[in-house]
Amino acid sequence: MRTRLAGALSLLALGFSAGVANAQAAPVQRQGPSPQWRDGPAVLTAPPATDPDAGAKAASAAFGRWYQAMERPSLLIFWNRKYTDEVMTERGLTYRETETRGAGYSEFTAGLERAPAASGRHADMDPGRSDALETGFVNAFLEQGVRLIDRDALIRKLSLQTDRAERFDMQQLETKALENGAAYLVEVLPQPDVASPTGWAFTVRLKHLPSASLVGQVRTLATPPAGPSRYVATSQGYEKRTVDRVSLANVAQQLSSEVMGSFVRSPKP
Repeated sequence: MRTRLAGALSLLALGFSAGVANAQAAPVQRQGPSPQWRDGPAVLTAPPATDPDAGAKAASAAFGRWYQAMERPSLLIFWNRKYTDEVMTERGLTYRETETRGAGYSEFTAGLERAPAASGRHADMDPGRSDALETGFVNAFLEQGVRLIDRDALIRKLSLQTDRAERFDMQQLETKALENGAAYLVEVLPQPDVASPTGWAFTVRLKHLPSASLVGQVRTLATPPAGPSRYVATSQGYEKRTVDRVSLANVAQQLSSEVMGSFVRSPKP
């Protein structure tokens, strides 16, 4: 009896040992994808940096496609210069005196002298700042291959073909200039604005000259998008600081991109 019991216990122990060995040798079967492991310390990946000029670049590219689709029309830019709709303007008070000798009196005739109106400076902007903004604005269009007509050069050319008496009629010369090839007039009018970081706001009118129609208008502070933000340690703790990108070059780029967007959205004349 004892011999049989001992034999049974031996067989049971042998079977248990074999099961443990098989369990240790067999790989653990997991359900689903196995996790990926990497040796070494954990690496924190910074989020991709955003381009603050992405919006301006997209607007510029869209304008380039629009400009080609419109068969590359020529543009004339009036920077800080308003094309007036007045035909005549009062220039001043003039007097004419007629003296009759021996009669003891003089005759005076007074009246307002009227002269042709001309386009002039719209706002009293610092010349250096104005030139820098205009240069950046114009270059943005030139980089897209736009055919720009120079107002002063065209007026000088037309003045040589005009009677001497009419050369001082600036509005007539400007009208002739607009009739000689310019398809669009871009009128950029700055105005002082205390809410603007540059102190100026801009109203831009887009006029299709052959049809004498206004196809777009923009009023903007032309504030460029802020740069990336970062936290800086201060005596009060960490503070979030944002890079200020307001400069004459960036304002000109922002203004040109908004005007280009208005061109793209304009109705086909």
